[in-house]
Amino acid sequence: MEEHKACIDGTDIITPDAGNDVASSPDLDALQSTQDSDYRSDTDGYEVKLDLKCDPGTSDTDPVSLVNDESSSESKVKAHKLKTKLKKVEDEVLLTAPTGKAASLLGKRTKLPSYTLHSVIYSFQHWKDKGNDDWKFSNVRLLVCDECSLIPVRVFSKLISILNASAQLQQVILLGDVLQLPSIEPGNFLADIYQVLTKHGVSITLSTNHRADSELIVENAIRISSQQMPLFDQARGFCSVEYQPKQNDADVEANKITRVVRDVLEGKERSFVLPDPNASQFIAFRRKDCNIINELCAVHYSKHPIKDERGKPNFQIGDKVCVRRNAECLDENENEVVKLVNGEIFFIEGIIEWIDNRNRKVSKFSLDNGKKIMKIDLKHLREAKLGHAWARTIHTFQGSESDTIVYVVGSPAYQNWKHVYTAVTRGIRQVMIINNSSSLFKAIRNPPVKRQTKLQGDMVEAMRSRCWPEERDQVQKTNTQSAATQSGVVHRDELTLQPFDVKNFSASEVDVHIHTPGFPLTFP
Repeated sequence: MEEHKACIDGTDIITPDAGNDVASSPDLDALQSTQDSDYRSDTDGYEVKLDLKCDPGTSDTDPVSLVNDESSSESKVKAHKLKTKLKKVEDEVLLTAPTGKAASLLGKRTKLPSYTLHSVIYSFQHWKDKGNDDWKFSNVRLLVCDECSLIPVRVFSKLISILNASAQLQQVILLGDVLQLPSIEPGNFLADIYQVLTKHGVSITLSTNHRADSELIVENAIRISSQQMPLFDQARGFCSVEYQPKQNDADVEANKITRVVRDVLEGKERSFVLPDPNASQFIAFRRKDCNIINELCAVHYSKHPIKDERGKPNFQIGDKVCVRRNAECLDENENEVVKLVNGEIFFIEGIIEWIDNRNRKVSKFSLDNGKKIMKIDLKHLREAKLGHAWARTIHTFQGSESDTIVYVVGSPAYQNWKHVYTAVTRGIRQVMIINNSSSLFKAIRNPPVKRQTKLQGDMVEAMRSRCWPEERDQVQKTNTQSAATQSGVVHRDELTLQPFDVKNFSASEVDVHIHTPGFPLTFP
């Protein structure tokens, strides 16, 4: 792995060759590496390398392993030291993501607390209003942002400004896939940064994908990013079910999608066996298609429609649901406040209903998120925008993943290859595409609409003005001489980035590393 450095606006930046790592799986090399670093791995096989050197004055420089209750006394002492070190790391490392689900996955794999960008900003505003004690993140030295393709420029700018002013920020690591869909807000944050730096070879080539277990998913993602049709092979976890609707007949298309999805649910599609809902996920571009699929799944799995006779959501035991807004609710089983994050999926394990003394209906839902069962009042779940989740749109499921993805293409009118790419890279083991060949072909061949942004231009200007002042002055002098002889037309030549001089780098400036997650970085 090669590392290249360039100074931009007082920062050190490393950016990836995104074509080799097509999915985001947060493997964190959290702090600057040293010879006395410790390693630990989670159950998913992700190795986390942390700067956990022992306290001054101790001779214990060996790696410390996690132990269980039956371990020896010496091992337990080492485990206690590790916990102490991890507590220090938690104070100095801030893991963030743009969505609650992405933050949850990041925290799960690193075994460290993780937050959404908005929650960090909100906590600062709340602390500023109260003015009590120190801010929760005042000791942060390293900021890690996952799923950066989803981050709006406005939100990142505000977060960086806050941490620069009120924390001890020294490093920023940006994780993401530049080929995925950008944020629905204005801007093209990660792609703009990457495109500016990749012209000059300031990049890291990542050759390993740590999310998808199927090599064909990775290969097809690369093909889709090149606007080529994917290869289908059921044995390798990538298959297709095609239908042929009549042209310009939307009702016929919807009916045929309904028939194919019903066949898949009932096991009539011989080329594909759909796993249980906890290991599979339908996704589609249009909400209309998602509503159709959710209706079919509700009837198939729970024997009821998704809406009652009054047109209101109808939730029953066994339903797959999710919240679409972050919310804090009381878990009556544990009698503690729990945070439900946007995009988090649950299964309804039980429903308790009664009429209170005011003659009002009270409903309590028992929700299973795969870790524990929580008992929450339906009133709070409505505030969190609880909805059925057998099918999700591509945008709402971005940042999440499932063992099996069933992608219903539908109409290609407003889709492009990035929609298809984002959809298929949500799958870990297998992907099934329900489509007609013309719709899938059109979607893949459609180029994304280019966004008009200023970030690339601002970055180039920052390079000229702060990183290479001598070269900038020379270009300005050349342009001035050229303008005098060419009727005032100034030609602004492109500058060639030179390797960054580490010796002259100020430690007080922020050190930024940008790379696609899943491959460990080694900092000098």
